[in-house]
Amino acid sequence: FDIIKKSPGITELEISNARRIIEPIIVDTYSLFDKKLENGSDWRIIGHQVNYNPKNLDGIYFALGIGDSCKKKDCYGNDFLISESEWKTLPKLSPKGGFDIKKRLEIA
Repeated sequence: FDIIKKSPGITELEISNARRIIEPIIVDTYSLFDKKLENGSDWRIIGHQVNYNPKNLDGIYFALGIGDSCKKKDCYGNDFLISESEWKTLPKLSPKGGFDIKKRLEIA
C-alpha cells in the first residue's frame, strides 16, 4: 500500500484510504515478523481493520506446480488447473522476504 511508516502507528482512516502500489504478493511472515531474520529490517504489522474486505482481487493469481500438474491459486484460496504456458506468465506462489519486497517497492 502507499503507506510506509517509521513508527508503528496508523489510523483506521489511513487504512481505509490506502491504495495498492504493487500487485499483491505472498509475504514470508515467519522470517519477517516472527524470527526477524533480515539484518537492518524491522517489519511490523501496524494496523488491523475489523471485518476488512479486500477489493480488486478478482483476476489475481499465483502459480504453483510443475509439468502437467500446473495450477493457479486465487486470493480466496481456490485452485484451478492451467497449462504450463499459462503457468509461466503468472507470479509464483512463493513467499517473499524483505529484500524482495523492497526491490518491488523501488520499481513502483
